[in-house]
Amino acid sequence: MKPTRTYILVADEHVAKFFLNRGPNKGVSALPELTLTREKVTPSSGATDKPGRVFDSHGDARHAMEPKSDPEKKQAQVFLKMVLGALQDEFIAKNFDRFILVAPPASMAELRKLLPDLMQPHLRGELVKDLTHVPASELSVHLDEIYPASVSTN
Repeated sequence: MKPTRTYILVADEHVAKFFLNRGPNKGVSALPELTLTREKVTPSSGATDKPGRVFDSHGDARHAMEPKSDPEKKQAQVFLKMVLGALQDEFIAKNFDRFILVAPPASMAELRKLLPDLMQPHLRGELVKDLTHVPASELSVHLDEIYPASVSTN
C-alpha cells in the first residue's frame, strides 16, 4: 500500500514554504524548490505611509483622504493566490494526497477565502500560527496539535 503523502504549507503574506510528510510519525522534510517569497511594498514603489489631505468643500477644514486600496493588502492577496496556485499544481501533478495549512490569523483568513474548490476536500487540517521561521526539524512538534507528524522515539 502506497504511503499517504501530506504537504504542509507554511505561509504568511511574504513567504510560503512547503514541507512533505510521508505518514504518521515520519517527520517532515522541506521542499526548498517550492519556497516562494515576495518583497514588501515600499514608499518608492508607489505606496505611502500617510493618506493624502483634502480641503473641505465649505470652509478651510482639511481631512485625510481614505486610500482607494491598500497596496500591501492587495499584493499579499495576489501572493497568497499564487501560493495556492502552486499548491494546486502540485496536487494535479499527484505529488501529494492531502495537505495542511499553517499561517498566522490574517493570512489564514485569506487562504481560506482563496482556496480553490478542487482543493477543499483534500484539506486535512489548519494550524493558525506563524511558523514561517521555524526550521523543518522543529515543525512536526507544532503540527502534533493537529496531525501526528513527529518522529516516534519508540
